[in-house]
Amino acid sequence: MDYFLGTVGRYAVFQDASAPYPIHAAREDGAITTTLAATGNLAVPPVLLSSGRILYVDSARTAWVAEPDLSLQVALGAGPVDSLYDGGRGDGNREFYVTHRFSGFYDTFVLNVDSRTVDRLLGHQGYFLP
Repeated sequence: MDYFLGTVGRYAVFQDASAPYPIHAAREDGAITTTLAATGNLAVPPVLLSSGRILYVDSARTAWVAEPDLSLQVALGAGPVDSLYDGGRGDGNREFYVTHRFSGFYDTFVLNVDSRTVDRLLGHQGYFLP
């Protein structure tokens, strides 16, 4: 049994209800089905972003940002996290994400859309009000 998480762009996103809780995306025409995470984590639900990307954690609680067709899949370097937040958009070429770590701190990351790289913003570690 799969949980329907929502849609991003032309993709529906699902998470399997039984271990190892994989996260899948399926294009609406059925032509493409991808596995974003072979082992997901039900305790930290994925965040479906308005940009068409998905923010999620795997079984090790590592945060990832991905496009449903896997043309982009990048790990955020924040160690084990217990919450994910959409931090908004920048100038059209940047997206911001916030993760909450078990230590109680928040980390802010920026995805540079053009270069398809993710950087942690130094000095933006602390508290975040969603």
